[in-house]
Amino acid sequence: MRGPVVWSDEAWDTDAESEPTLMSGRVYNGDASAAFHPMTNISADAGNGDYWNRYWAGIRNCSVFIKNIDAATVNSETDRKRWKAEAHLLRAYYYHELLKWFGSALPIMREPMEFDADFSGVEKPTYYDLVKFIMEDCDVALATSELPWTITDQGEQHRITKSVAEAIKSKVILYAASPQNNAGQNYWEQAYTVNKQSLANLRANGYELYNKVNYPQTYLSATAFIGPTVNEKASLYNEYFTQGMQFSGTRIDKETILAK
Repeated sequence: MRGPVVWSDEAWDTDAESEPTLMSGRVYNGDASAAFHPMTNISADAGNGDYWNRYWAGIRNCSVFIKNIDAATVNSETDRKRWKAEAHLLRAYYYHELLKWFGSALPIMREPMEFDADFSGVEKPTYYDLVKFIMEDCDVALATSELPWTITDQGEQHRITKSVAEAIKSKVILYAASPQNNAGQNYWEQAYTVNKQSLANLRANGYELYNKVNYPQTYLSATAFIGPTVNEKASLYNEYFTQGMQFSGTRIDKETILAK
């Protein structure tokens, strides 16, 4: 894993010491400066870098789509409703990523703004107001019956689902719960309620922890031995993180919400 997550407490890049020129290795080893920092000056290849411009472009594209899709000519009303829900959810995703990267210094764009617009009247929302907007977009997606909970068609493997909406919604309200983000205001109770409901909804729609070794011939092998016994927990962990995402109604992996 070499994405931005390895720069936080969420993960650690095992290549950091062996490959000190990598982004994460440079952060760990102090090889960074304001003029050239691996968190901002990184390659845009494979979806990395230039997050501010790319995600703002995504937000505007979603807003343009949401504004115009109801009047567009499409062959299927089911497609129209699903696409609109996906646009709301993608906008929520882009906003939640920018919130993590840059904090709450983000205007709320319900309607697309033209490039020659007067931006002087744009107000900066509070952290909590921005989180509420992200959750609002998630709720639109969750209320759309045409948007599925899971992807069961290999050809749709990169499309987003209601489960993504639950993940984003529960994540951003948890970030917003701390009084440090809200001028002393406490939202822990709301964060608890939202996360509890999101978990219940995911479980009710087929999601659960990956808790069984399904390929013992591969993963309960000599490589998983510690002393005279097989380390089943290590085998389970190894199997989960080395198997590809499955797309079927009878998938083995019912834990993964979104894989890329």
